[in-house]
Amino acid sequence: MSRSTESTKTALTDIQRNVCARHLDEAAFLWTQWESSLDSPVLTLGELHDVDERRLLAHLDALVLGGDGVRKELITPALASGDPELVTVAALVLLAMPPEDASALREVMDALVEGGPDLRPCLQRALQLRAEPAWVPAVQTLLQQDDPALVATALEVLAFWDADAGPALPSLLAHPAPEVTAAALRAARVAPGRVMSAPVIRALDSSHSEVRDEALITGSALGLEPAFTECRQLASHSNAHSRTAMLLLAMGGEAVNVRLLLEQLGRPGAKADALWALGFSGRREAAEACLELLDTAELDGLAAEAFRAITGLPLEGVFLRPEPEDDEDAPRPHAPALPRADSDRVRRWWQEAEHRLKPQGRYLLGQPLGGAWLLESFELVPLRRRHAMALEVALRGRGAFPIQTRASTHLQRAQLRAAVASARQWNLESPFRTLSTPWRASGARPASTPRLPVRRQEPLLSAEGLAVTSMGLVSALGEDAAGSCAAGRAALLRIQELEEAYVFDPASREETPAYGHSVPWVTRGFTGLGRLVALGASGLRSLQRASGQDDWEKVALLVTTHGGVHARLHAEQEGATPAEAVSLQTQLQQSLIPRMLKTLGVRQAPRVQKVFLGEAGFFQALHEAAELLRQGRVEQCIVGGMDSLVEPEMVRRLDALRLLKSPSNPVGFVPGEAAAFLRVEAPGAALQRKAPIEALLASPRRQVEPFHRKSGQPALGVALASCIGATLGSARGNDSQVGLVIAGLNGDAYRAQDWGHALIRLRGEGLLEAGVPEWYPAFPFGEAGAAMGPLGVAMAARGFARAYAPPGTTLLWVGSDTGERGALCIHAPSVLHS
Repeated sequence: MSRSTESTKTALTDIQRNVCARHLDEAAFLWTQWESSLDSPVLTLGELHDVDERRLLAHLDALVLGGDGVRKELITPALASGDPELVTVAALVLLAMPPEDASALREVMDALVEGGPDLRPCLQRALQLRAEPAWVPAVQTLLQQDDPALVATALEVLAFWDADAGPALPSLLAHPAPEVTAAALRAARVAPGRVMSAPVIRALDSSHSEVRDEALITGSALGLEPAFTECRQLASHSNAHSRTAMLLLAMGGEAVNVRLLLEQLGRPGAKADALWALGFSGRREAAEACLELLDTAELDGLAAEAFRAITGLPLEGVFLRPEPEDDEDAPRPHAPALPRADSDRVRRWWQEAEHRLKPQGRYLLGQPLGGAWLLESFELVPLRRRHAMALEVALRGRGAFPIQTRASTHLQRAQLRAAVASARQWNLESPFRTLSTPWRASGARPASTPRLPVRRQEPLLSAEGLAVTSMGLVSALGEDAAGSCAAGRAALLRIQELEEAYVFDPASREETPAYGHSVPWVTRGFTGLGRLVALGASGLRSLQRASGQDDWEKVALLVTTHGGVHARLHAEQEGATPAEAVSLQTQLQQSLIPRMLKTLGVRQAPRVQKVFLGEAGFFQALHEAAELLRQGRVEQCIVGGMDSLVEPEMVRRLDALRLLKSPSNPVGFVPGEAAAFLRVEAPGAALQRKAPIEALLASPRRQVEPFHRKSGQPALGVALASCIGATLGSARGNDSQVGLVIAGLNGDAYRAQDWGHALIRLRGEGLLEAGVPEWYPAFPFGEAGAAMGPLGVAMAARGFARAYAPPGTTLLWVGSDTGERGALCIHAPSVLHS
């Protein structure tokens, strides 16, 4: 969960307010989902990221990018709302503001002190997830508070950060409030040098189970013999027992303790906790005991989970017990239930698999349990099991490798990687009491929660290519590139009913309203050329705001828009002459740029002005820009495109051509409208004037199939593969492989077929590996025709800026309903490092 280095200070527009309010609501919902998923019996670490965390982080980042306007209008009121989810999200956003903004931390700390007991857990979690070394003293000051709940909260945050609680810690171990004592015992594992053994040993006799359990863990960590003795006593206590004690015995590696736990399966009150602990023992005899409980009511799911954890049984498909028919009147469970196994099938499987598990060893998922495999398995086991596994990592690693299983997946994976080298030396069958290496948690201040990668002073750029130094974007999601792309990343959609646009519904045999991604605050009341002028002027205005530049004298303006292709295709389908398309092309060439500049109030015309037609015209425009810059005719080029596919007449034609997604055509595209512009220049010139470089564009290529979308010819990916091959071939001087594809897929089956055939060709030539992630601009923005190329560049550049684009070269390609195909490579502007 990363911090912002960007901020906007302007008041919010209506569209910004609307979009950011949705970001806030979505983030609150996803926070609840993410937090509850941390204890899921079915999700894994990767699924946690893919299902909830990725979108949660995207919404939070979008709110951070909103700057002071969003903070004032949305975040500060949310922090004061009293709603736990909104309070948590507001605190996460504030704590992601630039660290030099001390007021953000102060606002959260004030809310923590004044907010009362209901909201403190929310603010505690926000602080835990936003570690910053400079904040440790501010949190330590809370240890002087009279309110025990505040003191406990401060200790919990510091322990989560792996930060020393300071000289107050010894006295807090004897605090009368049990929540403070328990938190202090956790904090003691971070700074053992501050702690004497006596208060830990006294805490073993506490009547409060949380205090006693924390004392068991801290005592085991410090190698205190009374803690090991107490574990055995508590595990077999006739009136009360401790799940933590059982867990420590199971992990401790001693066969005698495993046998003690097996005996507890005969005690009604202790069965479930003993079964849970035995699942972490890794012992064959524990697995066999689980096998006998697969049909025991209320223990069947737990027994199956523990059996799988030891043996590696694939608990899916035929090995699952069929679920009973749903009772519509029965209350729905709040969380997924543990999978239950078909005992007969599992027993047959075990007869063939049991020889792989030796009686003497420990096993995890059917493999011998060593340190490296323990760490690797964090990616494979259900999330709820990882908390206990992290305890064993902490104990075996002697406190040097805390794994915070309630942190972001990025941080967890970084912590796991840090432990790998040491873990190869661990003997997981050695009893905890025999570990001779001292507990050596450093007690140092925490490393910050991994931030955005930062740029080096000297970006490593090729002398060739085009440097993108600013971007403008107007879309259904916003009026700037940062906000629009942040919303697109978060999968926030603003599909709405289009004005006076209808499609035919075969079920009702009537026309129904069409839907799309429109920009009504820009285009309402405009049609045809006027609509494109309004879009283009708005996109250029967005670019001016982003760059702060308004000098047109030494600039080339290269604009791409549609060339009336759908009017021509529709006329051909109807057997008419494409007169309207020809007339429109003439108007565009003669009038589009002059009218855009007039709307902007530009008095000094750009030195070079040119209009390109069609989706792939953008790649021609980039080639032209490179030539103009190379020849020195201009200092900068503004290259972009605008298009609208949501006008009523356009929608009618698209529906008639069966290109539109509609009740009668489920595999078409959703129409959109947008304008996107890039200010590009030679990389050396950009560096010389110290311009902020957003991305580097290289090797734009354009090729044409000898047929169009409605010609009846199959899409075999020939031109697309050739175009991409030429792009990648000429870009091979760069040292990275393709790490991301920004693809021109839009829901149209014909275009998907074209890409599928092209993929086969590209992989056969070794130009593109399988499994490369793909982004689809048409999903959040709709099919916006000639704007899709520059819009895709903006998405890549924002991915670089916010550090969520995968490493390596980004390949962008676009298709069209004519035979045109275009592609280029996009590179991050600098070496990124954490």
